[in-house]
Amino acid sequence: MGIHGLEAWRRRFGADREALERRRLSGVQQARRTAAALREIWPGIRQIWLFGSLLTDGFHEDSDLDLLLEGLPAEALIEATGVAERCGPLTPDLKRCEDLDPTLRQRLQRRARPLLGVTAPLGDEHAT
Repeated sequence: MGIHGLEAWRRRFGADREALERRRLSGVQQARRTAAALREIWPGIRQIWLFGSLLTDGFHEDSDLDLLLEGLPAEALIEATGVAERCGPLTPDLKRCEDLDPTLRQRLQRRARPLLGVTAPLGDEHAT
C-alpha cells in the first residue's frame, strides 16, 4: 500500500473516532435528559447513576445507556425505559437498585457517576 493509501486510512479512522466521540457525548446528554425526565415523572426517585461503557474507553458504536435508579417503582420500569429511549440515540438499560444484589449494586455505584444533584459537569472524563 502506498503513502496515499495509508493517508486515506488515517483519515477514515480519524473520522470514525470523531463520529464515535459525538455519539458518546450524545449519550451523555441523553443520560442527563433522561434523569431530568424521570425525576419529573417520578419525584420519588432518590438517585440516578450513569455507569458502563459510556464512561470508559470501552465505548463503541453498539454501546447502550446504562442507568442505575434508586426509588423508581418496580411497576414503572418499562415506562421509564420508554422515556429513556425517547431522550436520545442509545438503547437504554435501566436497573433498579432495589432489584440488585447489594454486592453488585455497590460495584456498579463505585464506577458510576451520579446524575441527580451533580454540580460538576459530566461528560469529558473517561473513568475506568
